[in-house]
Amino acid sequence: RLKVRVVNSIAGWFRGRLKDPVISIDRFSATNNVVTLQGEPVKVPTMGYIKKRSDLNAQENQWWQNNGQSDQTTPQSSNRGSIFEYIDYFRPKVGDKAIGSNTYWTIQSVTMGNDNNCLNDKSKVIGIVTTNSMGYEGGSPSFSDGTLSYKVAGMHFLPDGSTLATGTYDLVMRSEVARCLYRFSSAPVSASISITGSDQTSIATTLVNEKDGWLKLAAYGFNYSNPVIKVKITQQSRAPKKISITCVKAKQSKIITAVNPKCPAGYKKR
Repeated sequence: RLKVRVVNSIAGWFRGRLKDPVISIDRFSATNNVVTLQGEPVKVPTMGYIKKRSDLNAQENQWWQNNGQSDQTTPQSSNRGSIFEYIDYFRPKVGDKAIGSNTYWTIQSVTMGNDNNCLNDKSKVIGIVTTNSMGYEGGSPSFSDGTLSYKVAGMHFLPDGSTLATGTYDLVMRSEVARCLYRFSSAPVSASISITGSDQTSIATTLVNEKDGWLKLAAYGFNYSNPVIKVKITQQSRAPKKISITCVKAKQSKIITAVNPKCPAGYKKR
């Protein structure tokens, strides 16, 4: 659990290595907020492949150059755009398995923008995305065709070569963001999560209903085959409100109740 006072210009989206995160934001002053974040640490699989420096090909040499010419070839971090190409490149070379794992509890602000105005509000903290995946997109989820999408990647197996590596994904965002995206009313919303490209159909998904203005969604237990996590948020439309009118004909009267009530033939609305 972390409680920290930060300038309120640190806003927008956050990303991290956590499971089941809970976030709250409180005003401290005109220029500062108090951010409280708690969650479980996660185990992130790691990958390793040994090759002589003199034997690196052009692509491997480029990664080596990007890493400051150290003794490793990396795309610099697990949230860079090249991480997916990097993992796919080495997947067959390492037998699609990790060599170990490290435990993390990290959180950081996202500096890259999002072209959707609902997801790009820099005036306040609007959401956090966390995962234990070896590679993941570095920004906020993208919104297209009615779904929020987020790409993750990793090796299929743990070091023993038979135990499947399982992923975790958590999305916490302000309820008002969902309503902005889908143009919902203030009525309660619900959501579903699907993993496309995963080789496992049994996925534990949960939705924690709105609490204190936040929506919380999670997907646990998925495997890796270039999966894309898709979140679909829905809202049941409220039943149209019925109204009553009084219709009269000579000395007779009738009360008509409907969404759009009309008097029968020969009757007039009183």
